[in-house]
Amino acid sequence: MDKILKVKGFGEVAVRPEKICVFLTLISTNKNFKIALSEVEVQKHLLFESLIKAGLKEESATVSHYDVRQEYEYPQNVKRFKGYRVSEGVEVKFDFNTQKLSVLIEQISLRFTPSISVYFTADRENYEATLLEKAVGDAENRAKILAKASKTKLKGIRHIFYGVNDEATVSYEQPEGALMKSASFNDVSVDDIKFYDTVVVEWLSLIHISEPT
Repeated sequence: MDKILKVKGFGEVAVRPEKICVFLTLISTNKNFKIALSEVEVQKHLLFESLIKAGLKEESATVSHYDVRQEYEYPQNVKRFKGYRVSEGVEVKFDFNTQKLSVLIEQISLRFTPSISVYFTADRENYEATLLEKAVGDAENRAKILAKASKTKLKGIRHIFYGVNDEATVSYEQPEGALMKSASFNDVSVDDIKFYDTVVVEWLSLIHISEPT
């Protein structure tokens, strides 16, 4: 009697980083809303100056989020208005180059000290075919082992189901106010970026192999 065998296969690809993403949070708090806004704009201008010094274009920076809220403090349990908190998230993305990264970090630290995180990434789409080939191959190997153990023979594939995992990154973070002026990434050993994918293969049927009498 024919049966269905469902097997999960796993694919993994390790690649060198292709892109560097520097994420900065520009923040200002002031009781005067216009002053808080202008202080964030000044920080953005200083960031653009740093980009040019590092050999990057202003277009490499994009705004990821913008937030304005009222902040309060509570001295002796009394609510008191502290000011308007304006924050703007800016992402700077460029081709992998640790020398430019070092110069950028140094130039930023000479001008102001934002919260900053550095991410090393790669484009998953470039490796999608390899991932699926490895995942399907892994599923096929597992199916052959199971078929052999159960004394059956694989007849054919019925369905293949697959999904995409999230983009992988390797990150380094620097706490707000602790940005090093001598920061250097020239000698940093960056880990490989690893992508994973999973497929589920349903084999059309299993035909029982009779034992010799």
